[in-house]
Amino acid sequence: MTESSFWRNQLGSTDSGAEVPYKSTTVGRMSEVQRLADRLAEADSRNEAAATAGELLNILKQEDETLIRTEVVRVLAATPTDASLDAMQIALQDKSAEIRVLACEGLAKSNSLESISILSNTLARDADLDVRIAAARALGQFQSATAVEALTRAINDPDPALQFVAVQSLRQSHSEDLGNNINSWRQ
Repeated sequence: MTESSFWRNQLGSTDSGAEVPYKSTTVGRMSEVQRLADRLAEADSRNEAAATAGELLNILKQEDETLIRTEVVRVLAATPTDASLDAMQIALQDKSAEIRVLACEGLAKSNSLESISILSNTLARDADLDVRIAAARALGQFQSATAVEALTRAINDPDPALQFVAVQSLRQSHSEDLGNNINSWRQ
């Protein structure tokens, strides 16, 4: 393959020279996500923001490429819409732990009671430690009895990193600060 054919392949054609639709390439699909992200950031109305977030949600549901799903979750996590909450729930089912971590971070920004329940469930059930730590950290953003209950259960986890983050989050979300002593929080 010559250097020029390499770049043609990167920009949307095959070795045979046949053109490939731009959106069928990773670069093209990523450009589309960036275009929608810009449109979402500049949306003048809730309806326009919801429609654009819905388009991004559809991409998330259909995309195979982890890089693009990651970017979609990153964009939607930064923008509070109903579609964003739906996207975070879908992202928590993703095979990529990185995407599930981003979803936890997005839910922490949502100020939604539903987010607390979703994060509590993730903290209790996700197989990946990094995702569970992200869920514990996110629950620390909520001053809620449900969040405190989930975090209190997490301090009994055998992993010391999760215990530490759970205590730090309890200190943020609980009305009383019992310090860093894990036994104080267990009582």
